[in-house]
Amino acid sequence: MFKFEFCMDVQGLADPFDCQTADLYANVLEDTLNEGVPDAREMLGTRVDETGEDPSFVTPYDASITKIGSVSLTTVDGSTVCGGSLSGQDFTNELTGTMPDIASAANSISNICGHIMVEDRVCSSEVCLDEHYNEIATELGNFIDSGNYTLALIRRATLRLPPVPPLQATSAVPGSFTTQNLLLPTYVTNP
Repeated sequence: MFKFEFCMDVQGLADPFDCQTADLYANVLEDTLNEGVPDAREMLGTRVDETGEDPSFVTPYDASITKIGSVSLTTVDGSTVCGGSLSGQDFTNELTGTMPDIASAANSISNICGHIMVEDRVCSSEVCLDEHYNEIATELGNFIDSGNYTLALIRRATLRLPPVPPLQATSAVPGSFTTQNLLLPTYVTNP
């Protein structure tokens, strides 16, 4: 397994009023990001593992959002805890269920950050893992830059029950996706 952090900008996202709303935003943003990496064989072309076998599998891949604008999100004992601008607030508050002012957020830019965990069943060397990381990062960057992330996000926010109107009015900013802090398994060193 390896892990790396990412950030991207989203235009038009109204700030969450409470931790429940931030958690809802995060779930939809994560699910949409998880659509961004196709089947490992497609993405990596024909590749054999280190035993010479051509494995058939989908890369187990999981995105987790840890920051939406000024709100930080962590998971403690399976529950979301918010920090940053929502620090000290309960999961819900008197504003829970209130519709945010989507129109006034139209020109705002929110920075979204998190990490992605990849279970790699093919690679065990540093070179191979680093190549796989670069291919995933490139694929996600293309997913966002092409506008396909925005389309998938709007679709997911619309079809989900209940729908999430604040995310239906957003768009990912092309060229804003960045990655950093690649963490490889302890038996592999990272320069």
